[in-house]
Amino acid sequence: MRRNNETKKKKTFSGLFYNDRFVMLFSVLAAVILWFFVAASDKDSDTGKTVSDIPIQVTLSESAQQDGLNIFYKSVEKASVTVKGNWLTVADINKNDIQVIARQTSTIDQAGTYSLQLTAKPQGIRTNYEIVQESLDPQTITVKVDRLKEKEFTVEDNISYNKPEGYIGVQENINPSKVTVSGPERDVEKIASIGARYKTDDVISEPKSITADLVMYDSDGNEIQKSEMEYVTLSEETVQVDINILKKLEIPVVPTYTNKPAGFKGSDLVTVIPETLAVGCPEKYVNELKEVLLEAIDFSTLKPGSNEIVSKIKLPTGCKNLSNADSARVTIDLDEYSAKEIQVPDTAFSIKGFPDDRTVTSVSKYITVTVVGPTDELETLTEENFLVDINLKDKDAFEGHKEVTVTVSIKGNATCWVYKPNGEDYKAAVNMEAK
Repeated sequence: MRRNNETKKKKTFSGLFYNDRFVMLFSVLAAVILWFFVAASDKDSDTGKTVSDIPIQVTLSESAQQDGLNIFYKSVEKASVTVKGNWLTVADINKNDIQVIARQTSTIDQAGTYSLQLTAKPQGIRTNYEIVQESLDPQTITVKVDRLKEKEFTVEDNISYNKPEGYIGVQENINPSKVTVSGPERDVEKIASIGARYKTDDVISEPKSITADLVMYDSDGNEIQKSEMEYVTLSEETVQVDINILKKLEIPVVPTYTNKPAGFKGSDLVTVIPETLAVGCPEKYVNELKEVLLEAIDFSTLKPGSNEIVSKIKLPTGCKNLSNADSARVTIDLDEYSAKEIQVPDTAFSIKGFPDDRTVTSVSKYITVTVVGPTDELETLTEENFLVDINLKDKDAFEGHKEVTVTVSIKGNATCWVYKPNGEDYKAAVNMEAK
């Protein structure tokens, strides 16, 4: 029975070859398999394929790189090329199997624009295919080579808007106040300044914070379009600018004094330049700020003749000096005054401020002081008009003689003052000892 079944199966399988449809399908399948193996083993087949999107590599020489040269521009970033070979290999070739490089880069040794030839070559383990160099697209590339340069600029104010009548706008706290520009050296050198630009026709009547664009300018003050600086990068594209709206005032500049004799009324002897100052003030100061007070002038530094003193102009916080001057020149005309030296005896000395367990006596019998005043007034002065104050309160206890600073004042005269030559204090010698 088993043998009969096997015999029946053999007859059934062999009988398939007497079936015309089966024979036709079998023949087609066998032909395809045969063609596949022949094509795969035929190295002379000429199947072509275009490979695209291949990155173009441009590498400068080591010496050029050490010299700081960089590639800032390539006219084309990617290339395509045709490859030939047996269809199985070619079908699997992609952009990672081909390298497109620029030739002649070894000749680049300075900044400039160069045209370089391209060539394609295989990379990787596949070798049984051909690269058709004539099909390489593009055949050449243009590159821009330069040194990288960085330059820092302080952001300048280029803000435009309308203000209420009688008010001014002051731009403060530009943030950031400095920006860094980087890119090809030749391009960066064209930039002379960076400005914060903002323009509106609106009336701004109270403090406001705005966002301003940064703009590049050349040495003639002309704007450099960003399209001309494609490879230049700014560390910031915009800045924040605080606008402060201030009331404009014109107020007098007034000198102040120390050690001025009470009887000195010589306002006609004093001139101040500038006499007035243009000031921008917040509303809270509009009714308070009546004058600009200069740093005090010490009369002990004034001598006969013309005395000229330069004082820094100081304003309350929030106020802005709108004039060009940041200091004032005060001239005090003392041509009609004279100077006189007077010896003041120790009987005019007043010693105080020393410890209770100590005694202090004057060693100096007198000190010579210089007095300035109207000539006729000087003639009336005597040693009785002077008081020499020796205050030891801030002095540590000591034994023996010591020279200490003294304060000399005039009594009984309201127009003269003690002058300190070269600004040096007067001194006297005293003796301290334990009781």
